[in-house]
Amino acid sequence: MAHRTDPALLGIPIELKRLIFKSLFSSMITRHGFGTTSSTSTSLLRTCRHFYKIARPIMLSNITLHFSSTCKFLDCLTNLTPDDITQLRYIRTKSFPFPLYRDEDFFPYTTHDFSSVLPLFPGLQLDLLTVEDCYHDERVNDGLGDVRTYIDATFLIHSKGWKELHYITPTTEFMTSRNDRYKTREAQPTSWDKWLKENDDEDSGAGVKMYVAKERGSKGAAEDPERRVAFFAPPGRLPKTSLQISQSDGRPVIDEREVMVVAKRGKGVSYVEDGMELNKDIEQTFQEMKWPEIRESRFYIAPENDPCAHL
Repeated sequence: MAHRTDPALLGIPIELKRLIFKSLFSSMITRHGFGTTSSTSTSLLRTCRHFYKIARPIMLSNITLHFSSTCKFLDCLTNLTPDDITQLRYIRTKSFPFPLYRDEDFFPYTTHDFSSVLPLFPGLQLDLLTVEDCYHDERVNDGLGDVRTYIDATFLIHSKGWKELHYITPTTEFMTSRNDRYKTREAQPTSWDKWLKENDDEDSGAGVKMYVAKERGSKGAAEDPERRVAFFAPPGRLPKTSLQISQSDGRPVIDEREVMVVAKRGKGVSYVEDGMELNKDIEQTFQEMKWPEIRESRFYIAPENDPCAHL
């Protein structure tokens, strides 16, 4: 009588299966809002219940979820269970603002920043949150975006739910421009670094650093240690290494090199999102309606075409 042989992957020890799944999912990026949903198929999870049970938790803690906007971020995370949220470790997103009317009879709306939606997901504890600036895309910034990028980065550094934060902007203008009427900005990363050390403890290893690309207009350069240098910026002042190019109208082009802010929480510090800082208006809106209803209602204004219009 012939003996039945299990398929190769089914027959190996469970510890080895976990190592294989971790290796597979660590290189996976699932993209949302870019015209394609993923770079690697997740069909393995649909093979059988045995694989699903073992592989899904490993997938959640190793894949990178990449979102084109705050809206796509909410589309995905609001569909996950609370347990799923606690297992996520890597997210990358463009941080569009979140304009929201409180009710139909109240005309003014509030423009919330991306960090305001993180408390919607208690238990979020990312190893790395990478956030891309939305206010300096081509033909978007009307001057208001400079300070708003600075505020966006500041609020994220003050937020929870991540162990390491990377904030990426395509220009130094969020620090170097003169567009700061109310003197909001402080020298960076000095001020951010001081706050995080005081919050997490001076000896915890917490800190904030900032890097600028060596070359102008080189996307991704600030994320590459070989193509960047440390960046220290007083507000409203051009760095000595600034590249200025006169335009036909005589205005200078401010240093258009990519910048990345890197913030790291201290060792042993609790960074898990607890939901305690959730804005009351956002909380009430999400209690009354589910996100798909909010997205299609008059309460929410899609900001992707002109984010600076809502500042």
